Formats: sequence, C-alpha cells, structure tokens
Amino acid sequence: MALCLLAGCGAGPSGGALSEEAVDYVQVGPGEVLPYGRLARQCGTPARALGKQVARYPAGGGGYTLYDSEPGGSRARSFFLTGFDDGCARQFTAAFVIFSAPSDFERLRYGRPSETVPRSGTDTAYEVLKAQICGVGADAPCGARIGRLERNTAFVSIYETFGSNPRWKTMLVHDGAVLAADLSGD
Repeated sequence: MALCLLAGCGAGPSGGALSEEAVDYVQVGPGEVLPYGRLARQCGTPARALGKQVARYPAGGGGYTLYDSEPGGSRARSFFLTGFDDGCARQFTAAFVIFSAPSDFERLRYGRPSETVPRSGTDTAYEVLKAQICGVGADAPCGARIGRLERNTAFVSIYETFGSNPRWKTMLVHDGAVLAADLSGD
C-alpha cells in the first residue's frame, strides 16, 4: 500500500512538485489510538501532553522531535512527531521508531543491498527531491550537496513490533512536511 504524493502521480524524478496535500490523514484528538500503519494529524495538543521527547532530527536541534507516549515500553503505542509547518503533530502507532539521514538511505539504496530492496513511494519521492536539491539524476547519490538535504530531510522508519517485522512504515519528511509515506512488506 503506497501513497502517491507527487503532483500528477507517476511524475518522474525530473518533474513533479512535492506536496503533503495528498497524504491520507485522519484528524484525531488527545487519547485516540490508531491502528498500525495509519497516520493522523493532531492539532492543538501541547508538546508536554504528547509524552516524553525521545529523539530529535537533526540531533543538533530544530527540525523534528519524536515523542513516545509510553517510553521504555516494548508494545505498540502512540508516537508523535512534531516540526511541521501547520504546527500539528503527526501521530502513529509503533513499538519502535528510528530516524535515518539521507546519507544512510543512500548507502542502502545505491550500495550493494539495493538489488534486494524493492522500490517504494518514499524512494520515488526522494528521487524527485534529490534531483531538485542536488541536481543529480535518478539512481545516483546526492554527492557534495548531501549536507544541504540532511539539514531538513529525514526518513522515519516505523516498526509494529520489536525484532522481526514482516512489514514496516516509512515516512519521508522534508522542510516541515511529510512528502511520502508507505507501508512495505507483506
């Protein structure tokens, strides 16, 4: 189940505007729990009510902040990601969440394991973004401009359980917006 978030759905890496408008969000209020794989927008809730801050991207501040509603737990629970232009947190359910920088993504996508990893909607959105910022073509690393991407772009990997996960959700966030989100696996 992949969400197409490129203007004109199917636009190649050389064209198409990236936008958060096509993300299929539900609006939720405090205390609501989502099924795994679903994203929601939660507005008006102060950060102190979202849980404990457990991660920031980039690590030096600014950007995105991840909150865990039950820190230290191992079961699926609500997480909240802030740092979006509309001031609303993005809520999702997970047991484990991790930020990855574009350089980490590129090591997987353009390195040796790339033949074994299927392409996703977040891969396609990244190719468009990378072409716009780095000026390189599809299937090529960003190169010298990777630092520019890493200031405001991250992949957020969302896992349903600890250990082996037959499916996972990935969000590509950039400059205060979710550019793509997809659920991969079986």
